[in-house]
Amino acid sequence: NISVHVTDPELRKRMMRNDDAPKILSQLKRLMDGGIEYNIQLVLCPGINDGIYLEKSLEDMLGFIPAVRSLSCVPVGLTRYREGLTDLRSYTQPEAQTVIDTVAAYAERARALDEDVRFCASDEFFLLAGRDFPEDDYYGDYVQYENGVGMARSFIDSVDEYITGNPDASISGLKAFAVTGELGSRVISGPLKKINEKLGSDITVLRVDNGFFGSSVTASGLVCGCDILNTLEGAGEGEVLIPSNMLKDDEDVFLDGMTLEELTEKSGRTVHIVDHRGYEFCEDLRGITQK
Repeated sequence: NISVHVTDPELRKRMMRNDDAPKILSQLKRLMDGGIEYNIQLVLCPGINDGIYLEKSLEDMLGFIPAVRSLSCVPVGLTRYREGLTDLRSYTQPEAQTVIDTVAAYAERARALDEDVRFCASDEFFLLAGRDFPEDDYYGDYVQYENGVGMARSFIDSVDEYITGNPDASISGLKAFAVTGELGSRVISGPLKKINEKLGSDITVLRVDNGFFGSSVTASGLVCGCDILNTLEGAGEGEVLIPSNMLKDDEDVFLDGMTLEELTEKSGRTVHIVDHRGYEFCEDLRGITQK
């Protein structure tokens, strides 16, 4: 898994702040010649490595197929801690739309070279652009799922799969808040409405604004315990559903250091950890009501 960001050698030096930055194309060729396959990520900064530089990067990556198995474009994430750093901003809606269209054009060419290769824009770009998420085939085997590429489509489809495949399932009596970030709230609202209607629950989306890292950080996986606690103070009665990707992999701790136990004690609420994937999320909800 390789973060390339840009292939233009001079811009790459500036972005890496390294005048001796190795030539990425030579490195990729060496790996390809050694029989190594890879997945590529381009973190895009508006006005810097998009536009003609993005087109060049995508054009260059076509030349490494079949070694390149997938490529994703994601927008730069900006916290409020930027003193002394390069002046960066978030993408506007028209800019996000342009990125999606540019990636789509090269994705078509990539699949003409190898049907299994996917070039994709991240879920965040589609949310910023105000566009519907692509259908399942756009993402192939979802190999860049952890980069936020296809998470939304997978969640939506797998919730539908659960409801369709479990017509007698019920989570009646569960009144809870589903904690999520700004982006996640726009993804899960529709599926949660279906879950409430079909499975009998009363689950409300609880959108948490990120005060710890800054309001421009909108990913659900970066929501911190202190902000969840503050948001719960203004909420009504209900249990709390925390998606598993908000916690560290090896322990129940949020990014700000707050533990799950501390959140439970300070909020005075029953807190459940639930899977961030749709089908498993529904199974976890059913498990809660059967305890």
